[in-house]
Amino acid sequence: MSNPIKNLVYPTELHMGQNMTIQGKGFNSTAKVYLEDIDGKRSEALEIISTENGLTCHVPSNLKSQAFYTIVLTQDGGEWKSEIKAVALLIKRLNSIMIPVAGYWEYTAWSEEEPWGPTDSIWIAPKQNTTTFEYNTVNQIKVVVHNSIEYSSITFEVKNNQVETCTVLDVWDESYVYEWTYNEGYLTQITEAGTQEPIWEATYSDYNLKDIMTYGSNIPFEYGTQYAYGVNVPLLLTDDTFIKYAGFLGLTGRNSKNIPKKYYLTGSEEGIHIEGSTDNDGYLTNLSLSTENEARIFTYEVVQ
Repeated sequence: MSNPIKNLVYPTELHMGQNMTIQGKGFNSTAKVYLEDIDGKRSEALEIISTENGLTCHVPSNLKSQAFYTIVLTQDGGEWKSEIKAVALLIKRLNSIMIPVAGYWEYTAWSEEEPWGPTDSIWIAPKQNTTTFEYNTVNQIKVVVHNSIEYSSITFEVKNNQVETCTVLDVWDESYVYEWTYNEGYLTQITEAGTQEPIWEATYSDYNLKDIMTYGSNIPFEYGTQYAYGVNVPLLLTDDTFIKYAGFLGLTGRNSKNIPKKYYLTGSEEGIHIEGSTDNDGYLTNLSLSTENEARIFTYEVVQ
């Protein structure tokens, strides 16, 4: 029996506990969807939500994370299977980040006579900079930065899971608005509102971010084969804090496919080595740089 569904497109990801849509035209009330694991074991029929604008059904939350399943569609006595298996993903969102902050000397007294300069100072010990996230609405996320000497909050306005604009409030209560530009889903440019010159640009190759150009500096990346969900790792290494947090949240359009293994700062030939580790669901939990003594630690909460 030929497939009556026109323009049929199966999803390649199964987000556990959430709805998925099989694209196509011609679904009717007899349509059913099953998931078949690599051993051929078939699930019970999934709950059908709608057959308008494709077929939308609910993905069960008891699938095996990162396992592959064949999507089986039946209708009017016929049965068809997806040629490409879909991977089951447990969807999480970032809860907090702990980033090591280096210690530094803070000057407390200055000479008003020659030779001018500091006469006394105190050592500010290293500490952990903790950031938390407020998911106010589907389209707005507020980042609250604790113990920062730069920013107090960053508010992202989000559409289709990518930042359109962000408002940065610094510790002196001055605010700045930045506009974000994408090309084929990849973040390529950021411009301060009301200006023409971009403050940040990026180029891509082989589905990975290859170069960042910002404030006259160029940061190239080299990649291995390791991957991680949830975050856009190369953007975590840019100097602009608000871009980092969009990368932490995975709100920067299409992520780089792999985790970089090394990147280079302007004037550096050796490069900085990168190592990452993930949890059992493939989400980045630790990120270590060869120039830092402590790892950046990420925690998540499951999206129900």
